[in-house]
Amino acid sequence: MVGAIVVRVKVDRPGWGRPPSMRILLLLFCICVLSVATAEDKSTLDHKVDHPVMHQAQLPVPEGVPVPRLGMQLSRDAEDGFNLHVELRNFQMESPAFMQSAVEDRVRGHAHLYLNGVKLTRLYAQDLHLPGRLFRPGINSLQISINDHDHAVLALDNEPIQATILMDPGREPFQMSHYSSSPIEL
Repeated sequence: MVGAIVVRVKVDRPGWGRPPSMRILLLLFCICVLSVATAEDKSTLDHKVDHPVMHQAQLPVPEGVPVPRLGMQLSRDAEDGFNLHVELRNFQMESPAFMQSAVEDRVRGHAHLYLNGVKLTRLYAQDLHLPGRLFRPGINSLQISINDHDHAVLALDNEPIQATILMDPGREPFQMSHYSSSPIEL
């Protein structure tokens, strides 16, 4: 949010015409208002708070259910940025508002997407466009975790199920490496 705020102070006599304590309070108020009004919008697609995967609650994959498998592919968009495709096996990705009837042989939930350690959004579908403005010059880390609808990260052997791509948007090829803690077996 960018806005303009005009503060007018009538100066009739030296010292702003106010006692020193009032001048300090007025100055602090103006600084606070201006810092909020002129702050750069650092919002992401969904959240403004960092949520590193390693600090979230973990939920072990239930016994008797096939282990969810996770991968991701990133391709350069023809116009701007990148297109992300999430590959899933044994996991039903869905919005909690539109949950389908229970699927007995799968874990259900959604994914969390992080860029350089900052949570961008929740994913309820397997494809997402990422505008180029989100990426910084040089190496970037794109990470995804799969979560239940209470936001706990699904885990296998106490390790979160997640995938990571290291990439440099200014290079060709841009993708430098790919890792998945529960890779899809072809």
